[in-house]
Amino acid sequence: MGKKNKWIVYITRYLFLCIVILCITPSTVAAISKISLENNISSYNDFQIDYLMEKPGESLGIEKISKMPFTKKTSNAFTFGYKKNNFWFHFSVYNDSKKPKNMLLELTEIFHKTVDLYILSDPIIHKKNGLNVPVKQREIQDSNPAFALHFTPYETKELYVNIASIYAVFGALKLKTPEQFYKDIHFKNYIYIFYFGSIIAIVLYNLFIFFYLREKIYFYYVSYVLIFVLWAANYKGFLLPYTSIETYDILQITIPLFFTVLILFSQDVLKTKKCFPFFHKILNGFIVVLVTCFVWMLLAMHSGFYFMNLVSAPLLPFLLFVAFWALYKGQKIAKLYLLGFTIFVIGMIIISQLALGMIPYSIIVSNAPIIGSFFEFILFSLLLAYRINLLRQEKLDTQAKLLEQKHTEAIRLSAMVSEQTTTLLETKKQLETELEDRKKLEIAKESINKEIEALNKNLEQRVNEEVEKNREKDRQLLQQSRMAQMGEMMAMIAHQWRQPLAAISATSASIELKASLDKLDNDTAQQKAHDISAFSQHLSKTIDDFRDFFKPNKKKTETTYDALIASVLNIIGISIRNKNIELIQELNCHDSFITYPNELKQVILNLMKNAEDALLEKKTENPYIKISTYNEDGKYILEVSDNAGGIPEEIMGNIFDPYFSTKIKKEGTGLGLYMSETIIEEHCGGKLSAINTEKGALFKIALHKILA
Repeated sequence: MGKKNKWIVYITRYLFLCIVILCITPSTVAAISKISLENNISSYNDFQIDYLMEKPGESLGIEKISKMPFTKKTSNAFTFGYKKNNFWFHFSVYNDSKKPKNMLLELTEIFHKTVDLYILSDPIIHKKNGLNVPVKQREIQDSNPAFALHFTPYETKELYVNIASIYAVFGALKLKTPEQFYKDIHFKNYIYIFYFGSIIAIVLYNLFIFFYLREKIYFYYVSYVLIFVLWAANYKGFLLPYTSIETYDILQITIPLFFTVLILFSQDVLKTKKCFPFFHKILNGFIVVLVTCFVWMLLAMHSGFYFMNLVSAPLLPFLLFVAFWALYKGQKIAKLYLLGFTIFVIGMIIISQLALGMIPYSIIVSNAPIIGSFFEFILFSLLLAYRINLLRQEKLDTQAKLLEQKHTEAIRLSAMVSEQTTTLLETKKQLETELEDRKKLEIAKESINKEIEALNKNLEQRVNEEVEKNREKDRQLLQQSRMAQMGEMMAMIAHQWRQPLAAISATSASIELKASLDKLDNDTAQQKAHDISAFSQHLSKTIDDFRDFFKPNKKKTETTYDALIASVLNIIGISIRNKNIELIQELNCHDSFITYPNELKQVILNLMKNAEDALLEKKTENPYIKISTYNEDGKYILEVSDNAGGIPEEIMGNIFDPYFSTKIKKEGTGLGLYMSETIIEEHCGGKLSAINTEKGALFKIALHKILA
């Protein structure tokens, strides 16, 4: 049989097993609509009752309900799914005996909020039960709601039971003699004691292994079992005598918790992270959804609980699929996991379908997850033991391989030793020859060392001399750069002097003309003298700006970008505007900092002059030079940009090299950007960089606040 056919047989058998288990799930069939008590019957478990479902939010009293017709019928074992409506059940009980009888009416599930019994009589008898009534305050002190009934000979009682639930509405109404009721309670307790005792023994065994091996898979298993057992004890009412309805509701959060731990356990068992990373990520996604369910249930238990049932629907089949895939890929341990988990999944599917009102109610169906979990826990415990055997076998196989490798390695090493011995003998002869050569080399080495010592004595002096030469070279380059700028500055000063000198000349001519016409009065003479004085002060101010600009600074002083830019524009601003170049200022950094102001002004002037030359050379339409300042990441930033088209990419890497210039034909020295970079990075401790934007070049000065 081929591998493919083999897997078809496995899957077919698996599906057949699931169908058989679901098909043999017991269901109840309605029998009679009225109960007649007989002497030889101690328990009435199969009868028909009438029911009525109130509208959502409606709360009818027994007075109205007793007068309304009940048109729907159901078995005493009922299931209606998740409903917020109140349900009324009606049936009659007749004592067909000449002797009085005592009976107990029991509801087999504990989780209904209210279970009220009304006995039609004069007056109407009302008995309360359900989660809203503590066990100690009940007429029959048991977790399951129960009511005592007394029948006189040949008496008929009309019974109405009102049920309101915060979870699914399912259960069974049963009528029993007190002896049979307590006998059934004892039998149920024995069953659950056996269940919980067996589970605790399994937990202690695996907890011991966890503390011995310190493997997290045992921690996941123990946590999973304990959380599920806590849920089961709460679900079946074993905690109800010691808790309240609030605690009962809160303990429903154990459902997303044990599903989460189940996923972690499954991931570790099936090695999904290593073998199936895609499935591992999906399971991690389920964990996130389960955590969301956990929070949702804390905030809104009813809707969160309903959503939890929907989440479990795709989760459990997906875990089964992953287990099938692991088995298909050859994981031996996946077979035990698949068997145990399948039993549990069938139990969870049954209880989930019961809660949704999809299958009829019975005690076995109600306990399906507990029955399935018992076999699952045992099989998972056997799985962990089998896992230890697999690991031990893998260890023995590894040791056998290592011993075989050791034997093979010993033979190989013996041959290598023989070869190496021969090689070493030959090497010994070579070393003896090399030793003689080394003695000769030692003599030559001593001679060379003496020469090196003599050179080292003069090395420091030569280094200092070279450093001083480089410093002198930088000073000369800086002076050369300043002289080149000074020539340009002289042209700017001459341009700025033309207008004041022309104004002085015009004022003098006006005075001379008025004097020759005898129209020079005292006020006019004073006004003209005042104008000449103002023009002269402007000329003097221009000289002061020129002198301060080139005055050498030996010490750092406090300044701002605003002051530096204003000083530079006093010199170059008029020249730029007269060439129809727009000056744009976006000054957003007004902080003071410590630096060499005149050297920084020289850099700003050089960048603006380069931008001006580029705009004039390329005859740019609507030319502009933009100056921006701002703070960024602890730095003071100044940017100078233009719209002259930018710097060619082939020369971008050379623009800061000394004597590199694109203006050689125009008597460019090639020192402007080189000296600007030297000033910013070596003197001011900052950074000068250049990039091309969409419209032109942008030069960026960044001064550190810490260094400033």
